[in-house]
Amino acid sequence: MNAVCERFNRTLQETFVDYHEELLFTDLERFNEQLADWLVKYNSLRPHKGLGLKTPVEYIIENKPECNMRWTHTQTFLGACILIHLTRYYSLVFCLLF
Repeated sequence: MNAVCERFNRTLQETFVDYHEELLFTDLERFNEQLADWLVKYNSLRPHKGLGLKTPVEYIIENKPECNMRWTHTQTFLGACILIHLTRYYSLVFCLLF
């Protein structure tokens, strides 16, 4: 498990922090906003081998009818957060059908 965490830390360092290091020291709020955007993209829009090279968003949309997960009132908040971050980068609006 530690190896997985260390690998993620390296990916984070090499693909985000190294390119935004100046913000880390000059505008921490902006750094955190951009980090949150990066994390949403990294965890939602990047294809995963375990999902058949589909993005998690694609996988959820395709498998939602078969999903046994019980959503609570937090689903609307989560969907809204993902939608806000995604629309900053893409002109398409992802309808997650929550």
